[in-house]
Amino acid sequence: MRRGELFEEFQMYVPGAYHHARFMGKSLYLMKIYLLSHCFPLTPREQQNIKRLIDYIVTLYGRYFLSAPLSLAAPRHDITLWYDLKAYEQHDQEIARAGLVSMRRHLWYLCPELVVLALFDEGVSIDEKQLIATMLLSFQIPATFATGKPGQPTFDPVARWLTNDKPWLGAFVTERSWLLFSLLGSQADWLKDHPAVWPDSADYTYCQSFCKDLPVVNDPAERAVKAVQDTRKMTRDPTHRDAVILVMTDHRGRVSNLKKTNLNKV
Repeated sequence: MRRGELFEEFQMYVPGAYHHARFMGKSLYLMKIYLLSHCFPLTPREQQNIKRLIDYIVTLYGRYFLSAPLSLAAPRHDITLWYDLKAYEQHDQEIARAGLVSMRRHLWYLCPELVVLALFDEGVSIDEKQLIATMLLSFQIPATFATGKPGQPTFDPVARWLTNDKPWLGAFVTERSWLLFSLLGSQADWLKDHPAVWPDSADYTYCQSFCKDLPVVNDPAERAVKAVQDTRKMTRDPTHRDAVILVMTDHRGRVSNLKKTNLNKV
């Protein structure tokens, strides 16, 4: 069974949080304005707001944007970004809190099914990998896994661990964390060994290679592209096409279950 088929069977869609089309285009535009601000007049308020956003992009956002395609580092980056935003409140409370509100809806890689990617991340310490492995081994491998998307719509089960004290990644591990290994047909016997010798296991290197090649995408952006692809043949009029996309998006927001039996519900 191919990788795409494995994940489609359990609706384990490739998620994403804060990269690709989400904000970087606007960031580059703001940086150009800032660099060329001496060429055209700006009001004091405009200058102040642009400076605030540039500070955020340069000191925080840019680093995470550039490292976003690294699938193995995604759990570590999710939790680190959350606490970097918390620390950024001391510099700009308004921007930091807006970032935290958005981030709370996109804690994809701290879900039990995906947090185990940290086992293959070279940026995670050996001690923390050992703790994650110990936590995972404390759970029995389920005989079957309930299908469905990882996590919850509001990610409250994940966010409850994000208190003032930064938790370790193993805190997000549950019996659902065995799903990835089940899909790959791996018994993960190497978890019983010390992390320093994991690379000696052929099974470990296979799992690591698979996880490293996972494409990391921006889920909302991908849905927007899909909407355009679905409607591009309906009309050549851009205004009409935009209207169709807006109606379709509104309908999907009103109808949570998109089965054919519910298509006429409003």
